[in-house]
Amino acid sequence: MYIDDEKYETKFKLGTNIFSNAVQALMKSETITFKIFEKKIELVSISGMTNSVSVIHKDTTITEDGVLIFSQQNNETPLIEAKFKKSFIDNIIDKGNISTDLILKIKENFPLTLIYPLKHGEFSFIIAPMNNDFENNNITTNSSSLPAPPPLPDIMLEEDVREQEQKQRKRKKRRKTTIK
Repeated sequence: MYIDDEKYETKFKLGTNIFSNAVQALMKSETITFKIFEKKIELVSISGMTNSVSVIHKDTTITEDGVLIFSQQNNETPLIEAKFKKSFIDNIIDKGNISTDLILKIKENFPLTLIYPLKHGEFSFIIAPMNNDFENNNITTNSSSLPAPPPLPDIMLEEDVREQEQKQRKRKKRRKTTIK
């Protein structure tokens, strides 16, 4: 996950052992829950609409450039690589929890992102991907391209048309009775 002052972008790299391609294609959003204590960040759980995985990671790697790598318990392919701006990580670790200012800042730039502060030192991101790229298990979100609203149906179902016609007939009958 990249958090940058000028350009906001998130990237998730999901491990194939946890999420199959079929599940990835069906997923509309992910919930990522982090637990923070002392100088350590744990990925508590990651869940999608069609699948849910709860994991506690004993070892979390934080690199110099602010890349958080959460390995699976068997230390195989990383479940998720979350890329943050260094100051973002420092801010979280120093305060022990996510700040209200940061929540507002992320919400401004990610309209589809919900952030839930949980108990002390723990919080969740719910990020709805806007541009999905399932090649190499990458899901990319970019705030500059918001999703278009779903198109409204041009043709109504026959049942709906019948119901509307019946309602109109009833209204006409009522009008006639009131006129008399």
